[in-house]
Amino acid sequence: MLEKGKNTYATIKFADEYISTQYPQNNPLRVHFSVLTDDEKEAYLRSALQEIEKLPFLGRKYIVSQKFQFPRIRSGSMHGITPTYASMFVGNVCENIIPECVMQAQVENALGVIANEISAVSDKQFMTLQSLGIIKNTKYNKREAGDLGFGSDITGATSKRCPLSSSKAYALLREWLGGVYVC
Repeated sequence: MLEKGKNTYATIKFADEYISTQYPQNNPLRVHFSVLTDDEKEAYLRSALQEIEKLPFLGRKYIVSQKFQFPRIRSGSMHGITPTYASMFVGNVCENIIPECVMQAQVENALGVIANEISAVSDKQFMTLQSLGIIKNTKYNKREAGDLGFGSDITGATSKRCPLSSSKAYALLREWLGGVYVC
């Protein structure tokens, strides 16, 4: 079971609410996510979290020994106070919160993982259609096959140089990132 701050940034409830407000009802990713079981949703959210945790974030962890990258202290924002000392403060000096953009990025990245799986299946279906001779024109490409329901680009997936499965997730995290990737 996912618990915010312990083994996830975004809960299943948050993910469901976010997707229902950010994506149209007939969006393939929204539809796909809505029919998943809670265990399947949890698996995708965990997968998304693993990708996010590998990124080079600015600043430092709120508490040095915390499991995940967030909550964080931006470099220079604590005026020389160490993270363990800062964790004793509440309110104006420092807040032990996970930014909403990070929770949203986890959900978007989970959708990116799903989209990549859908795309991989679409690629296999397209190659099968070619091998069966259903698609005979060698210039016929995968984008054109989208009209058949195979391989249409619904993913929002990133380039191979981007460390996340979703360019939207990367954009949401950009203010916290120290490295430079092209997505």
